[in-house]
Amino acid sequence: MVRNGSIVNHIVGVVTIFNNLVSGTSGDMVPKVRKPKKGWFRPPKKRPRRGPLVPPSERGLPPCPACGEWSMQKDNNRKEIYCGSCGAIA
Repeated sequence: MVRNGSIVNHIVGVVTIFNNLVSGTSGDMVPKVRKPKKGWFRPPKKRPRRGPLVPPSERGLPPCPACGEWSMQKDNNRKEIYCGSCGAIA
């Protein structure tokens, strides 16, 4: 038994295909667009954030938070850093 809804859907599909063939356009065709004078819009790329503008230490360690000297050292046994001049532990 055929329902009226399926017949209507079939007829609508046939008419759509017929209209596409007659008009010469299909869904996969893209209309031609002229390039703007200033060029296509390109969103700006995000630049990586830069850190503080201070000279880096020789070993890549930060300055001492207590005295401000660039004399931080690594303690390999305890895996922590300490200041060589004032002895502060960070």
